[in-house]
Amino acid sequence: MDVIVRITEISYSQFLQDIDRRIQQSFASHALIATPAAQTKDELLSTRQAARLLDVSKVTLSNWRARGLIRSSKIGRHILFKRSELLEDLQNIPTKRKDSTYE
Repeated sequence: MDVIVRITEISYSQFLQDIDRRIQQSFASHALIATPAAQTKDELLSTRQAARLLDVSKVTLSNWRARGLIRSSKIGRHILFKRSELLEDLQNIPTKRKDSTYE
């Protein structure tokens, strides 16, 4: 297999975005997660994607999963979440935040 290496000057953040895009393309080709173009109610999300969607850390997501507050599936070593189930389960997660006003 011939490999073509192209050397260019890009920023570190652009480099990370390129790697992230290539990883997502690889997962999508292996049917582990859905691609952005195929977003549906039953789209499968990685832990990272689910944490971003809910605006929580991956640790918080893992804790919720361990406590049975959110549903997930495991394919190989990958933990995946259905978007529709995640949004539904989110409604049942108790919060510690209290609404307060600052004067």
